[in-house]
Amino acid sequence: MTSNCFLICFAVDSRTSFENISHVWIKDVRKANRKASIILVGTKSDLRKTLSETISKEEILKLVKDIKASGYVECSAFTKDGVDDVFNEAVRVAAKNIDRTNRCVIS
Repeated sequence: MTSNCFLICFAVDSRTSFENISHVWIKDVRKANRKASIILVGTKSDLRKTLSETISKEEILKLVKDIKASGYVECSAFTKDGVDDVFNEAVRVAAKNIDRTNRCVIS
């Protein structure tokens, strides 16, 4: 069974975390399943209000386009903002990729 959708997460306050998407994670995900959709997930979104240096939305949207991700969502486990959105988006995107002869798997 293969995955229909991958969530690649990074912390919005960590440049290294963000850069590892294109240097490490996208290659591993594409090797595992070329056809699976990818959703980028920015975590720690509550820190946008208190930190001056976070990954800009422009940089994130450029990466979404460059890696051909299906979308981008942000969430904060601390405040619980956007957590439901992450899973709703994963289900929505994965449902588009369902092979009607198999079941949907979200990894």
